[in-house]
Amino acid sequence: DRRQGALNVKFHPEARIDPNVLMSLVTQTPGAQFTPAGVLRLPLDGATGSARILEALEDGLGKMQAREK
Repeated sequence: DRRQGALNVKFHPEARIDPNVLMSLVTQTPGAQFTPAGVLRLPLDGATGSARILEALEDGLGKMQAREK
């Protein structure tokens, strides 16, 4: 979901996400948050257009995947 200059990512309850990797992404990404409702907010940094938004999402989630390996 895209709202107020950020991407809101809600993970499936059965998603295997390492909490340490998730928190590392949040602390190392300026403007990122993980809400009490379990939503990862990634800033878009002014990205507009669907291609740029998908690139921002891929970049943010790609950082999580790289840290899990």
